[in-house]
Amino acid sequence: MAPQSPNVAENDLVAGIYKYNQPTNIAGDFPDPTQFSYSVVENHTLLIDPRMSEPSMGNHSSLNNVDLTQQDDNLYHGVVNYTMTGNWTLNFILKDENNEVVKGTEVSTDFTPGIEGEKGELFIDILF
Repeated sequence: MAPQSPNVAENDLVAGIYKYNQPTNIAGDFPDPTQFSYSVVENHTLLIDPRMSEPSMGNHSSLNNVDLTQQDDNLYHGVVNYTMTGNWTLNFILKDENNEVVKGTEVSTDFTPGIEGEKGELFIDILF
């Protein structure tokens, strides 16, 4: 949900995390949009690892990032620090209330000039 327009700075990062509810009664033609519903995922943590994974950037990251945790508005809030404009990959690891990994994989933190950095199982690419 945020940031809508990232800056070279520490950016507030806001996300909604929802779980698909399997329909209990399927009637009529499927998929029928009225049969889709979602529930807020509660008490999880979304770990973030921003990387500039292009070969020219060597897989570098940034300091002062804050993992996303659920707040009173049921959304998950954290901070991502973009140190320059360009192509960024936000890698995520979703952990449940018991600190167990639900989805996502760690990526290498090695400096790899000339080699594209790896991306985790859960990621989004940002260009600004």
